[in-house]
Amino acid sequence: MTGLGLFGFGSHSIMARAAGGLGLLSALAFLGRQEAEPSAAAYQTQRREMVEWQLRRRGIRDSAVLDAMASVPRHRFVPQHFRSLAYEDEPLPIGHGQTISQPYIVGLMTELIEPEKTMRVLEIGTG
Repeated sequence: MTGLGLFGFGSHSIMARAAGGLGLLSALAFLGRQEAEPSAAAYQTQRREMVEWQLRRRGIRDSAVLDAMASVPRHRFVPQHFRSLAYEDEPLPIGHGQTISQPYIVGLMTELIEPEKTMRVLEIGTG
Protein backbone atom coordinates (compact mmCIF):
# COMPACT_ATOMS: atom_id res chain seq x y z
CA MET A 1 0.00 0.00 0.00
CA THR A 2 2.95 2.29 -0.38
CA GLY A 3 2.97 5.03 -2.93
CA LEU A 4 -0.66 6.04 -2.50
CA GLY A 5 0.04 9.47 -1.08
CA LEU A 6 -1.50 11.74 1.49
CA PHE A 7 -4.97 11.43 0.02
CA GLY A 8 -4.55 7.76 -0.92
CA PHE A 9 -6.44 4.73 0.30
CA GLY A 10 -5.22 4.21 3.88
CA SER A 11 -4.40 7.77 4.80
CA HIS A 12 -7.77 9.15 3.72
CA SER A 13 -9.53 7.39 6.57
CA ILE A 14 -7.00 8.86 9.00
CA MET A 15 -7.67 12.36 7.77
CA ALA A 16 -11.44 11.87 7.92
CA ARG A 17 -11.21 10.47 11.45
CA ALA A 18 -8.81 13.20 12.53
CA ALA A 19 -11.11 15.89 11.22
CA GLY A 20 -14.15 14.32 12.83
CA GLY A 21 -15.78 14.03 9.42
CA LEU A 22 -15.81 17.83 8.97
CA GLY A 23 -14.05 17.85 5.62
CA LEU A 24 -10.70 18.55 4.03
CA LEU A 25 -10.12 22.01 5.52
CA SER A 26 -10.61 20.66 9.02
CA ALA A 27 -8.29 17.76 8.24
CA LEU A 28 -5.59 20.15 7.04
CA ALA A 29 -6.03 22.23 10.20
CA PHE A 30 -5.56 19.02 12.21
CA LEU A 31 -2.32 18.27 10.35
CA GLY A 32 -0.92 21.69 11.24
CA ARG A 33 -1.75 21.40 14.95
CA GLN A 34 1.16 20.82 17.32
CA GLU A 35 0.66 18.25 20.07
CA ALA A 36 2.88 17.24 22.96
CA GLU A 37 5.15 14.31 22.17
CA PRO A 38 4.10 11.15 24.08
CA SER A 39 6.68 9.73 26.46
CA ALA A 40 8.94 6.81 25.57
CA ALA A 41 6.90 4.68 27.98
CA ALA A 42 3.68 5.63 26.17
CA TYR A 43 5.16 4.60 22.82
CA GLN A 44 6.39 1.34 24.34
CA THR A 45 2.88 0.62 25.63
CA GLN A 46 1.42 1.38 22.19
CA ARG A 47 3.92 -1.02 20.57
CA ARG A 48 3.03 -3.82 23.01
CA GLU A 49 -0.68 -3.28 22.34
CA MET A 50 -0.06 -3.20 18.57
CA VAL A 51 1.74 -6.55 18.76
CA GLU A 52 -1.00 -8.14 20.88
CA TRP A 53 -4.09 -6.80 19.11
CA GLN A 54 -2.97 -6.34 15.52
CA LEU A 55 -0.43 -9.14 15.10
CA ARG A 56 -0.68 -11.96 17.62
CA ARG A 57 -4.50 -12.03 17.69
CA ARG A 58 -4.60 -11.97 13.89
CA GLY A 59 -2.36 -15.00 13.52
CA ILE A 60 1.25 -13.79 13.46
CA ARG A 61 3.10 -16.47 15.49
CA ASP A 62 6.82 -16.11 14.74
CA SER A 63 8.31 -14.93 18.05
CA ALA A 64 11.24 -13.20 16.33
CA VAL A 65 8.81 -11.18 14.17
CA LEU A 66 6.69 -10.28 17.19
CA ASP A 67 9.79 -9.29 19.19
CA ALA A 68 11.08 -7.14 16.33
CA MET A 69 7.74 -5.41 15.87
CA ALA A 70 7.63 -4.77 19.63
CA SER A 71 11.08 -3.18 19.62
CA VAL A 72 11.15 -1.03 16.47
CA PRO A 73 10.14 2.57 17.23
CA ARG A 74 7.66 2.98 14.34
CA HIS A 75 6.80 6.53 15.46
CA ARG A 76 10.30 7.67 14.44
CA PHE A 77 9.55 6.79 10.81
CA VAL A 78 6.51 9.03 10.37
CA PRO A 79 6.22 12.83 10.34
CA GLN A 80 5.75 14.50 13.72
CA HIS A 81 2.09 15.31 13.09
CA PHE A 82 1.27 11.59 12.53
CA ARG A 83 3.21 10.16 15.47
CA SER A 84 0.10 9.80 17.62
CA LEU A 85 -1.21 7.41 14.94
CA ALA A 86 2.05 5.49 14.41
CA TYR A 87 0.83 2.28 16.03
CA GLU A 88 -2.64 2.23 14.46
CA ASP A 89 -3.31 -0.56 11.96
CA GLU A 90 -3.25 1.75 8.94
CA PRO A 91 -0.65 2.94 6.47
CA LEU A 92 0.51 6.48 7.20
CA PRO A 93 1.80 9.20 4.88
CA ILE A 94 5.56 9.73 5.11
CA GLY A 95 5.93 12.44 2.48
CA HIS A 96 6.58 12.61 -1.25
CA GLY A 97 3.35 10.75 -1.98
CA GLN A 98 4.52 7.64 -0.07
CA THR A 99 3.16 5.75 2.92
CA ILE A 100 4.56 3.48 5.60
CA SER A 101 2.74 0.13 5.51
CA GLN A 102 0.31 -0.82 8.23
CA PRO A 103 1.91 -2.89 11.02
CA TYR A 104 -0.06 -6.06 10.27
CA ILE A 105 1.11 -6.12 6.64
CA VAL A 106 4.75 -5.61 7.69
CA GLY A 107 4.44 -8.42 10.26
CA LEU A 108 2.72 -10.76 7.81
CA MET A 109 5.24 -10.14 5.01
CA THR A 110 8.12 -10.66 7.41
CA GLU A 111 6.66 -13.87 8.81
CA LEU A 112 6.00 -15.24 5.31
CA ILE A 113 9.67 -15.04 4.33
CA GLU A 114 10.46 -17.27 7.33
CA PRO A 115 13.47 -15.27 8.51
CA GLU A 116 16.25 -17.03 10.36
CA LYS A 117 17.58 -15.62 13.63
CA THR A 118 20.77 -14.39 11.96
CA MET A 119 18.88 -12.37 9.32
CA ARG A 120 18.03 -8.69 9.32
CA VAL A 121 14.95 -7.59 7.39
CA LEU A 122 14.44 -4.22 5.76
CA GLU A 123 10.97 -3.57 4.37
CA ILE A 124 11.47 -0.85 1.79
CA GLY A 125 7.96 -0.53 0.39
CA THR A 126 8.10 -1.99 -3.07
CA GLY A 127 4.41 -1.27 -3.78
